[in-house]
Amino acid sequence: PFTHAVDYCFSSTYKLPIDYLCTMQMRFQVLVVDDAETNRAVMSDLLTQDGYTVEVAESGADALRLVRQRPPDLVLLDVMMPGVSGIEVCREIRSTPELAEIFVILVTALADRESRLKGFDAGADDYLTKPIDRAELRLRLRTMARLHRYRSLLQERTRTAMVTDLSPDAILTCGADRKSTRLNSSHANIS
Repeated sequence: PFTHAVDYCFSSTYKLPIDYLCTMQMRFQVLVVDDAETNRAVMSDLLTQDGYTVEVAESGADALRLVRQRPPDLVLLDVMMPGVSGIEVCREIRSTPELAEIFVILVTALADRESRLKGFDAGADDYLTKPIDRAELRLRLRTMARLHRYRSLLQERTRTAMVTDLSPDAILTCGADRKSTRLNSSHANIS
């Protein structure tokens, strides 16, 4: 799991750090979607060994149901499936505002330029061709997990800044190194 320290806040009223702002645990969640059981098992085993939380779906319809019930951080999505294709699933994810930030990596045996462009046009973040190179899969997922972590940290810092700006108390925000990073405007009211 990914762990990082979030800013510590000290208030003029409360002399102790505000605990809920101190740390955040993040476990990157991946949904593996493939109509071939062997492919699902291989990818799921590899990702589980690497510490990811993995769920599997065997069709595009199952993937959409799972994504709506428990949105993952990333969908590893086979393109060619009977029924709802991976391209259609990707388009649906991108067109649904509450799901649109989920990372999508398309996985397919189609390696031609036109197929890749069609996938990117549907909203895919990345594209892998079969057979999957395990090292490449690991590196691409690690990159997506890092981007997710940075995005989450930025969102949390933005929320923290909004909350501290609304407080009538003077609040000093410090990083894990205990160096001051921000002081809200209420500090001007301290006499």
